[in-house]
Amino acid sequence: MGDTKIVYIEKFGIATFKINWYITASACKITVNAHSHTIITAHKVRE
Repeated sequence: MGDTKIVYIEKFGIATFKINWYITASACKITVNAHSHTIITAHKVRE
């Protein structure tokens, strides 16, 4: 674990709806399956 980096993000949020987690962090939006912890989609957020 030599090159582990921690990134602090100003805007961060997690919402749950049915079986998915919806995560927004700075300029990206990620959808994760809550059961298998698999990333379903990841998108850049346009500002």
